[in-house]
Amino acid sequence: MEFTYLSLQVPMDFYRQLNNITDISEFIDKFIDPESLDPKWENLKRPVERAAVVRAKAANCIPENSVVDLTPLNPKNNYFPRCTRVKRCGGCCSTQWMSCQPTKIEVINFQVYRYCYDEGAKFCGLDVIPTSALDYVDENQQN
Repeated sequence: MEFTYLSLQVPMDFYRQLNNITDISEFIDKFIDPESLDPKWENLKRPVERAAVVRAKAANCIPENSVVDLTPLNPKNNYFPRCTRVKRCGGCCSTQWMSCQPTKIEVINFQVYRYCYDEGAKFCGLDVIPTSALDYVDENQQN
């Protein structure tokens, strides 16, 4: 599959490879034709020093920690903890024609402590809150 951008065809395989690149030096070394670079652009590969800019780093499609609210089954209940972190799809792909997609969805049952508050906190029981975690990401999935 290929996509056309400004009448140029970019192969999907290029985008798949690009998803694994994390910094500008690697991008230039792997993909940019050296003859297309003006020698003064060699500075692109050097770390940014004393400049008022921060070099962007790719936020590749990977599972990353996301905050999940552990919503009480009964809104009158109070839980500890109120939230936790689980791995979910995060980042982005190198083209709009691809997106981060889970290849496995796992339900995790979190045990939480229910407490009552009446002139002080009192233990009122344990509850289980099911939460889905998107453990694996396949950056090569197409929209």
